[in-house]
Formats: sequence, structure tokens, C-alpha cells
Amino acid sequence: MADDAVLALVFGREDRGLTREEVVQCRRTAAVPTNPDFPTMNLAMAVGVFCFALSNISKTAIERSRAGQNMIERLHEHAEALLLEVGFLHANNPDRIYDDLRAIAGRADLDAREATILLGIIHQIEWKLRQ
Repeated sequence: MADDAVLALVFGREDRGLTREEVVQCRRTAAVPTNPDFPTMNLAMAVGVFCFALSNISKTAIERSRAGQNMIERLHEHAEALLLEVGFLHANNPDRIYDDLRAIAGRADLDAREATILLGIIHQIEWKLRQ
């Protein structure tokens, strides 16, 4: 199995969760909806809930040809640079908005073809801007 095909659950520290840098390394994020009267759960409870949910996912859904991590990171690098160039992101704090865009892309669960199409769009826009 290729490194890109490995599924990992990443849980934060029980007292403070994950750092921003750790979250950015994850392709997708999720949270367990809780009762407002009891809004938190300990780490063992959260792990149990996620393991139960994963046990109900079909193997074919997991084996879908997802875009490799290198391609996804290349896509993010080009997209962020382009959005900075056109002024959509602010150079003094691009992560403020781009972290949300990264989360949206993670939820899209891009396959290799979709990621290639998006990279192609970005490259075409970059080319046109330089004309």
C-alpha cells in the first residue's frame, strides 16, 4: 500500500487538542457532535466514537482512488500563491482564510483526476496573469 493510501486518525491532546500546524497536516477534520449540556468528551470516548463510525464504512469507499498527498500539497501551494498574487489573501496573515479553504478542499475528498483538473485551472490562470 502506498503511503498516500494510509488512513490515520489523529487525535489531539486531551487538555488542549491539536495545534494549528498539526491540523493543517490533516486532509480532513471532524468533530463529534455532543449534547450542549455535556459539550466535551474525554479522548477515550472520542476514539471509541470514531472507531465505531469507521467500522460502518464500506471498504470500497475507503479504496477510492484519492489524490496523493504530494499532489494535494502542490495544489494548496499553487492555490495559496495565486490567491496572494490576485489579492484575495492578505500577505500579513494568509492562513486566516486559507485554513478554511484547505478544510473545504479536504471535505471535497479529491481524487487524482479532480486534483489534476484544479491544478490545470490554476496553471492556466497563472499563465494568463503573466501575459
